[in-house]
Amino acid sequence: MNEQSIWLPYETVKQWVQQKQFRSYKQYREYAKTHILPDGVPACPQSTYKDNYISDQDFFGEREPEYVPFEVARMKARRMKFSTKAEYQAYCREHEKPKQVHKLPVWPNRTYPAEFIDWADFLNTGRVANIKREFLPYAEARNFIHQLNIPNYFGWYEWANRSGDRPDNIPSNPWDVYEEWNGIKEWVGSNLTARLQVQDENHSVLCFVQSDYDRSNEYSYAVFHGGSTQALRECAQSELRVVAMFKHEPEMSQHVADIVSKHSSSHFDQQFVAINMHEIMYELNRILLRP
Repeated sequence: MNEQSIWLPYETVKQWVQQKQFRSYKQYREYAKTHILPDGVPACPQSTYKDNYISDQDFFGEREPEYVPFEVARMKARRMKFSTKAEYQAYCREHEKPKQVHKLPVWPNRTYPAEFIDWADFLNTGRVANIKREFLPYAEARNFIHQLNIPNYFGWYEWANRSGDRPDNIPSNPWDVYEEWNGIKEWVGSNLTARLQVQDENHSVLCFVQSDYDRSNEYSYAVFHGGSTQALRECAQSELRVVAMFKHEPEMSQHVADIVSKHSSSHFDQQFVAINMHEIMYELNRILLRP
């Protein structure tokens, strides 16, 4: 017996489906898992009628809009005087989401992308939208977050959106705010690499460098901010070879200058001609820390 003959014609199944008023293919598939379908009605009509199936809209028919229009949704949300986005969404999940049609969306910014301005406008709370608010610089905000020991994205979401502990100068969506964004692990400091990177960026380094165009005994030194990684990057861009690198300690600056002068034939504005570079490095290693 031909396998195709066990199924009812496509138009017959489509008529039955539309009478049942299924709203989506997903809903239909869920129904098929928990109910016995009539003889000849397949659980997977897309694959069964692959030569006839045009689209979900054709198969399930025209349906009433799932959500109310944007202006109606905003008017209703404002009338109910929600204080926060979380309060509005909690209401929608409990009272609106079970409805089949004409409901308020949990995420109006996704449902009405063209009309939605921001949550302050939608709820009429008077709060400043993220794009208009002043936030901490990325590094400063990230360092603050590291102190909270948040384990992952889900922990961050709970803290940022539901705990009520997030300061106004920390964004709930840092990936949209900061150009420096480099992933959630770095943001929350959930692994050792991320924490070490931040520690590195939080201190300055003193670099002794030499240009390929200088004589073999001509050197210079300078302080680089942003950690050893940034220092190496800047030196490479300037075609400077790093001879040695130390953790910058401002109170030791005069000691560094004295040591360099003692073992140089000339020393001016952090540039010097070394008499004995090995002796300079030896003495600096005794008083300075490596980064």
